[in-house]
Amino acid sequence: MGEETTQSAHGEVGELLSRLAQAEGFRETDLYYRPESDYRTLSLNGSPMVDPFTGSTEVRRAHGKVLRPYAVVPPRVSRAQALEIVGKRLRWSWLAPGRIRREGRREDNLRGVLIPFWTFDFTAAARYPSHAEAPGGTVQRHFKDLLVPASQALSQEELQHLRPLTLESVQPFSGHHFSHFYQEHYSLDWEEAFQQAGRVAQRRLERDQREASGSYALPGQLHMTYSDVAFKLLLMPVWILAFPYGEGHWRALVDAQSGRLQAEVPRSPLRIAAWATLLLAALSYLLL
Repeated sequence: MGEETTQSAHGEVGELLSRLAQAEGFRETDLYYRPESDYRTLSLNGSPMVDPFTGSTEVRRAHGKVLRPYAVVPPRVSRAQALEIVGKRLRWSWLAPGRIRREGRREDNLRGVLIPFWTFDFTAAARYPSHAEAPGGTVQRHFKDLLVPASQALSQEELQHLRPLTLESVQPFSGHHFSHFYQEHYSLDWEEAFQQAGRVAQRRLERDQREASGSYALPGQLHMTYSDVAFKLLLMPVWILAFPYGEGHWRALVDAQSGRLQAEVPRSPLRIAAWATLLLAALSYLLL
């Protein structure tokens, strides 16, 4: 997104970010959500709407204004490959409940989702005061492609599963290239995201200040300023296999770049009992 040079305190960056967002442009679209959820999705394929994160069909529609995505990371793992990755895991999960083993291999339970991230470029400077043992000064560092997740649909553990992200292959976003995907609407806006990015920058500059001066600046003594701020809405593809299960849902996450799988497969007490019975019978037979 367009870059603009400014020298400002943290709270003043919000106005700059809003101007950059207006310059990038918004579009009107339908947003879909479950009543109890904190996130929204856009259907890019026009098919009957299902919540891609849970498999629930109890989805409502609203109309909203969303920022146009700047870029997307194209998937390297196909739909068929993702289904095979989940299926292989379930084939070796002998103690998994039968319903999970069956539903986890169904292609219609697998959906592609574009997960939103903000990426920031900026220069941060921290001025620190002098004291009896060391003079004051300024430390400065440029941050490029500092990523902040904008999703509330995935847990922090699942978001960490998507990292490290490969940004070298990003391409301009075009909806028709991802007509078989859903897109999650950002739950964290650019101002809130920059606050997180600013905290990352401040922690790094605190370390730089200690190395430069050989002393610790007390909390609140660093005066932070930011310049050359730019940001983009970046979408990352992921394959999610999800369906209602018990009182909630079960899902498996396949990173569409690396093919890494994240899935917690429960164990069936009935299957555990059955395998234990078989093992005991086999041992009894061998001992006779």
